[in-house]
Amino acid sequence: MSTHGPAPTSVAHTRGPVHAGDGPQYNDAAVHNGTGDQNFFNGDAGESFRAAEDLGLIRERVEIQEQWLRTVRARFVAPPGFDEAVQRERLGDPGCLILIGEPGQGRRTMAQILLVPRGEEDRGLREVLSEGDGFWTSDEPSPGERLLLDLTGGELGDRRWPERLRRFVGRIADAGARLVVILDERNAQTVPQELSDHVLRAGRPDPRRVLASHLKGAELPVPPADRGASRLHAWLDAAGAGEIADLARRAGHALAPCGSARAVAEWIDAVLGAGHDGIDDDLDARDGRARALLCTVAFLEGADLEEVAEAGTALLEHTGAEAECAPIERASFTAELRGLGATVERRRVRFADPWRAQVLREVFWDGHPHLHGHVGAWVDRCVTGGTLLPGRRDQVARNWAGQVLRARRPEPLLERARAWAAQGRPQGGSLLVEALNDRGQGIRVRQRSYDWAKEPDLQVPFALTLVSLCAEHMVVTHPDQALVRLRHLAAHHSPVVAQRARDRLGDLVRTDPSLFRSQLHALTTRFKKPNSQITHVHVELFADLLTHPDVSAHTVPDGRAVVEALTALLERVPGVALATLVGPWISLPEHRAQWLVAAAHETGHLGELYALALRTPSGPLGPDELRRHAHGARTLLSLIDRAQGLDPGASPVKETTP
Repeated sequence: MSTHGPAPTSVAHTRGPVHAGDGPQYNDAAVHNGTGDQNFFNGDAGESFRAAEDLGLIRERVEIQEQWLRTVRARFVAPPGFDEAVQRERLGDPGCLILIGEPGQGRRTMAQILLVPRGEEDRGLREVLSEGDGFWTSDEPSPGERLLLDLTGGELGDRRWPERLRRFVGRIADAGARLVVILDERNAQTVPQELSDHVLRAGRPDPRRVLASHLKGAELPVPPADRGASRLHAWLDAAGAGEIADLARRAGHALAPCGSARAVAEWIDAVLGAGHDGIDDDLDARDGRARALLCTVAFLEGADLEEVAEAGTALLEHTGAEAECAPIERASFTAELRGLGATVERRRVRFADPWRAQVLREVFWDGHPHLHGHVGAWVDRCVTGGTLLPGRRDQVARNWAGQVLRARRPEPLLERARAWAAQGRPQGGSLLVEALNDRGQGIRVRQRSYDWAKEPDLQVPFALTLVSLCAEHMVVTHPDQALVRLRHLAAHHSPVVAQRARDRLGDLVRTDPSLFRSQLHALTTRFKKPNSQITHVHVELFADLLTHPDVSAHTVPDGRAVVEALTALLERVPGVALATLVGPWISLPEHRAQWLVAAAHETGHLGELYALALRTPSGPLGPDELRRHAHGARTLLSLIDRAQGLDPGASPVKETTP
C-alpha cells in the first residue's frame, strides 16, 4: 500500500493496469491485491499489460485465443518456399508434421498458421503440455482436435523420447486429430526414421518484411530502405523474428500512431545505438560519484531532484564508494547534474537526448558485471523504501528487469519478484509480466510458475499475483499452460486464493469455447486416468465449468464429451460427484440434465441420483428460487424414470386375468 495515504480514484485511460480485486492500484503496476483506492501518478508510462493491450485483448468477455490467432495470421510472414496450402495437405486430417529449425525462425507462429486455416480461428487449438513425462501416455486426443506440441527450449533428457514420439503420433492418427511438433535443429538427427516423411524444415522469413508487418500492426509506417538504415539492416540480418516483433512493439509504445517514416527511422536508429559510440569511454572517464549519479538518472529519468539525490546516495553506499567531501562543501547538485549532461526542468531530472538513459543502462550493465548484485540490492531498496512514489518504484524495477533479461540471467529477477509479491508489492507482479513477455526468458517464467502454483502453502499475496499473471497475461499466448497453473492454485490452502483462481478460471472458460474445451479435456483426462488423484477441487471445477448460469450455448461442446467426462467421474468418486453436481445441475435446461442422467445410468447410480433429486435444497431460498428448484427436480426425476423404462405420464393399462 502507498505510504502517502489514500488518494482520489482516477481512471483516465486504457493504459492503466487491470484491477484484479479490491484495493489500491497504481499505474505501471501490473498486479495489485491490496485494499484502498486506485491512484495514478505522473511519470514514465510502463509497459505492464501493453503486450495484451496492443492486441486488443484486455476487455470484457473476449474470446482470447480466437483473437490471438487472428492477430498471429495478420502479422505472419511466410519464409521463402513456404506454401501454406501444400504443407497443410501434408499435415493431413488426421496427420502430423514435425517442424524443425533454429530459434528466431518463427516456428511457433508457423505451427499455429498450419493448424488453424484462415476463417477457422474460432475453433482454436490445444497445446499438449510437455511438463513432465506423463503427457506421452496420459493425453488423450479427441477426433478433429488441433494439437501443438512444443519440445524446444531445453534438452530432451529422456533417451526414449523418439520412440515415445512415434507412439504418440500413432495415437494422434488413431484418434483422428492433427498435430504439429516443434523441435530444435540439434535434435533433428534423432527423429525416428518412420517419421522422416513428416519433417518440415522451417526457413527464416525475410526480416525486413517481418519488421514491416509488425510496424503496420502498430499503426506505424516502414522507414525507407535508403535513409541511413545501414545500422538497422545489419541488426535485421542477425535478429530473430521475435526480436524484430519486440522492436516494432516498443516503437508502437514510444511513437504516436500514423507518425512519419522519418520519425520511425530516427527512433530505431537511436535504439540500436546510433550517436552513442563514445558513451562507454565517457563513462569510464568519470569518477565513482559521477557514475553513480549517471546510473541513477538512467534508471529514474524524470524523477524529481530529491528522489535522484537520495537514490544516488543509496547507490553510492551499495557500490562501496565514499563521499569525496562533506555535503555542505559540495557544489550545487543541479550544476553537478548539468555537468554530467542531464537537464533539470521544473525540478525534474532527465537527459536532453531521449535515448541516452536506455543506452547508459546498457553500457553500465555490460561494462560492470561485478556490480550487478549491488545494483540489484539498490533497486530492492528503492522499491521497498518509503522515499519513492509508487510510479517511480515501478520505473526503477522495470528498468532493472530490462537489463537482467537482456543479459539472460533471470534468476535474480524471479527471486526478487517472489519476495516483493509476497510482501504485497505490485512491483513483484510487474517483474513477472516483464519476464513473461520476454522472448528469450518467458519460458523460464512459465516453468517456475508451474512449480510455484503447486505449492499449497504459497504466500497468499504471491499466490494472488500468480492468479492474475496466468489469467491476464499467460493465457494470451499459452492458454493451456495458464489453465494448468490456475487449476493448481484452485487447490491452494487459502480459501481466498482458491476462490480467486476458481473465479478467474470460470471467467475464462465460460466465454471462450476453445478454453472451455481445453478445461473439459484436462478434467476428463484426470477422471479417466486410473492412478490419478481426484479431489473435491476437481469435482468443483467440473461443476463450475458446466453448471454456471453464464455458460452460453455456443461454449458447451457436443453433449457426448460431457457425458464421457461425467461417466469417468462417476466411476471414480460417485458419492462426492453426485453430492456436488446435483444441486446446481437441477437448474440447467432439460437437454443438459439428460447428460447427467445418461452418465448415472451408464455407471449404475440412478438410485443415488433419484434420492438426491428428492432432497429439499439447503440454505435460505426465496419463493421464486424454490419454484425453479421444484420444477428442475421434477424434470430430473422424470428423466430418471424414463431412463429406467418408466413412463409416469402414460395411462394405466387394465389387465384381466382369464
